[in-house]
Amino acid sequence: MNRPRVLLGDDHLPILESIRELLASEYDVVASVADGKQLVHEALRSKPDIVVLDVSMPLLNGIDAAREIRQALPGTRFVFLSMHIDSIYVRKALEAGGSAYVLKSGAADELRKALALARIGKIYLSPELGERVLRDMNTVQAPPHGDRSI
Repeated sequence: MNRPRVLLGDDHLPILESIRELLASEYDVVASVADGKQLVHEALRSKPDIVVLDVSMPLLNGIDAAREIRQALPGTRFVFLSMHIDSIYVRKALEAGGSAYVLKSGAADELRKALALARIGKIYLSPELGERVLRDMNTVQAPPHGDRSI
């Protein structure tokens, strides 16, 4: 059975190495890159099943990189790994095609679960984000009285 092909993108070398080691037993890590432009280039070359990427990367942020990759390789899954806890980043990552958003603070335990769910087309958010995202959704203003279009 073929192992899923994973591409890693993060501008912190120790994190890249840790993720590579964590995934080595279950996934074929095709490459590790340190910026968004390299990530897009490598994705187009290697055609991974899943891209694990940071939101903040030099030259091209992870969200924009995911959009570019998704346009060329629509079947690719994206697992965002980030320090950013603000729900705007989560929303943008999901809009860009993200299957998961994992906080780096809980990465080791959560990353395996996020990848497993991404492989089968499910969404995963770090538990700390769930409450925050729901709270932010509830603070969005309701449509004007009588507007039923939403």
